[in-house]
Amino acid sequence: ELLLAWVTRISASDRATHPLVPCVIDAQFAPSLLALDDGQLDKALKATVDVLTGLVRTVSGREAHPLRSSAGAGAVSRRRDADGALCYRVYIEQHVPAARRLHYWQTASGGIELIRVVTHDVVEP
Repeated sequence: ELLLAWVTRISASDRATHPLVPCVIDAQFAPSLLALDDGQLDKALKATVDVLTGLVRTVSGREAHPLRSSAGAGAVSRRRDADGALCYRVYIEQHVPAARRLHYWQTASGGIELIRVVTHDVVEP
């Protein structure tokens, strides 16, 4: 599904400059996608392609940002103790009830580990 989404989202002429980077897929990722309807799944796959190609930094409306430990403005970003990876959150949907977000780990070496798709009120990785 991710490969098909990449081929659909990235033009043939741009695929060499925006390849899908290798990633780790958490055991929660696929079940979180299965819980989505077709429209949400399409949006989630597009957001995932944006993350895995690095386009997430330039696509309007994604708003990739570190996941905080609580809702407070001064809350610290979530880091994984084992390796210091930082948890990120990306908008999949906006201005809809229970808008979906993609959570993923960014490792110190730049690797990506896809965690799961959640609703906006979930603040756990």
